[in-house]
Amino acid sequence: MIDIIIEQDIAKNRIQIFACEMTFEGRCIIGYDGEKIVRTHLKGDEMMAESAKPLLSMPYDLGGMIIELLAKKYNQANNKYEKSNDFVVGKLEATEKHLEDMRTIAMKMIDLK
Repeated sequence: MIDIIIEQDIAKNRIQIFACEMTFEGRCIIGYDGEKIVRTHLKGDEMMAESAKPLLSMPYDLGGMIIELLAKKYNQANNKYEKSNDFVVGKLEATEKHLEDMRTIAMKMIDLK
């Protein structure tokens, strides 16, 4: 399971986003070191490690707007397929076939009585 940790530092004008993953060995922070994704394993009840790198870092004053826009774009990208006519037609055809199957089953049940 992965959780998101958002650290807001107004004094340094930054928001840092970390991903926290529960593994069999314990918790680890998933971040980005500028080249690759890195995992920092936490010890015991540690909530954060000084050496942990953020997954995303941005200016505090733009952070809320950027996060909101990211969520909006992500939702738009994932909903395009569901809103397409092909998807709706496919669902209608599947529903029609399901109803035909149910009608056949119902008729067989009536004939048994």
